[in-house]
Amino acid sequence: MWRSVTVPAAVLSLAACTTPAAPGPAAVVSPAPPAYTIGAVKAALLTPQQIGAGWRARTAPTDVTELPALCIDGAGVAAPAGEPAAATTTSDWGGELPQSVIQYVFLPPSAAGTTADLRATAEACPAAQSFDREPTAEGRYRPAYEQTMTVADLTVGGWTGFQVRHHQEYEPEHTGSGDHVIAVLHRHNALLVLRYAIFRYGEVTPATEFSRTWTSILDKAVTALA
Repeated sequence: MWRSVTVPAAVLSLAACTTPAAPGPAAVVSPAPPAYTIGAVKAALLTPQQIGAGWRARTAPTDVTELPALCIDGAGVAAPAGEPAAATTTSDWGGELPQSVIQYVFLPPSAAGTTADLRATAEACPAAQSFDREPTAEGRYRPAYEQTMTVADLTVGGWTGFQVRHHQEYEPEHTGSGDHVIAVLHRHNALLVLRYAIFRYGEVTPATEFSRTWTSILDKAVTALA
């Protein structure tokens, strides 16, 4: 004897909805952004031989707690927080033109943010200042001079930031000039601070000569860190 069985509609509906869903697309994992390491940075610092003939490394360690002064007043700038810094100082004080190079590389929490903060500091500096004669411990005196500074954008070899250029002109009785430039650049997680200075006594350093030497040193520094 046949018996009819009534299946509730809700059960039929549930059965129809239990068909396995098709698998979705696999999750895409983005690769980690490029990053420098302290070991790589230290290995890439410029050597005296890379800068040029006559250059020598300074025997005393370079202070990494303070950066070169950005403003004319000479006040140092505290080094950024973050991974330990690598630094080196080379000089050619024994040559015809006393000159020096200081290079720092830091791995701060935000290289771009630190660059922006340092630029704000530089742009708040006065653009010019006069200095009177000043006696020295040797019984002589430092000549009076005028000093000016400019701040400009700088991008080179994948590094982006700015540079601060200072120029000193001494009083007529002591003809001479002093120029130094500081580049503050960032790339990935690294911050590069590079300073080049040259002093000329008896004559003024031609702007083209200074720019040519500075460009060469800067290009070598960023190429080594590429």
